[in-house]
Amino acid sequence: MCIRDRTNEEYDRLHEAYERQFWGERMALSSADYSPENESASKEALEAFLRDSDRLAKCHKLREGLFTTERQKRILDGFVRVFDAYQMDPAAVSMRSDCVPLERALTESRKALTLSVDGAAKSAPQLRTILRTSDDENVRERAWKELRRVGPCIADGLCALVKRRNAMARALGFEDFYDYKVSKTEGFGKKRLFEMLDALRDGTTTLNDRARASLDDND
Repeated sequence: MCIRDRTNEEYDRLHEAYERQFWGERMALSSADYSPENESASKEALEAFLRDSDRLAKCHKLREGLFTTERQKRILDGFVRVFDAYQMDPAAVSMRSDCVPLERALTESRKALTLSVDGAAKSAPQLRTILRTSDDENVRERAWKELRRVGPCIADGLCALVKRRNAMARALGFEDFYDYKVSKTEGFGKKRLFEMLDALRDGTTTLNDRARASLDDND
């Protein structure tokens, strides 16, 4: 089995294990196979695989190989980009590990909160739909009040997690965790992203205002 197939097979195995735990927990599946601890362990195993610097070095070496075809180079470029996104020094790895129990506690706090309207359990997306579509002002108000319970439930845990993630990102040389994620995922930082979004806003504001005015005139 070639290195590409071995790498894909191992990644598939670890990713599937994590996804099963993630959705088993989110969907509250009643099985001893699913638990917050198993979810955390499977996530750490997947990230450790992606963080392996030896795999990244091997991909670079193969990428520069004398007999590498253009198709193989494109495949290796993909591997390099993925593995490079997860590279961290030991201090940052330790900070990332510190985030795991915070993430788990945050998930557990949110799972423990039951939202409802008039005695019927509702998810957050269902409540947002009620806010947009219900003709009954009182029902919309009750849905709004239920959604406002989410913030206080997760506020402390979320703030602690954001601080720890930002500390990890700064240790890696980024402005904050958002800058780190955008840079690793898109190849440019959040400053460039906001410049692009500002250009999009500036280029469409006049057209949007004109369209909205046209709708008002047709009412």
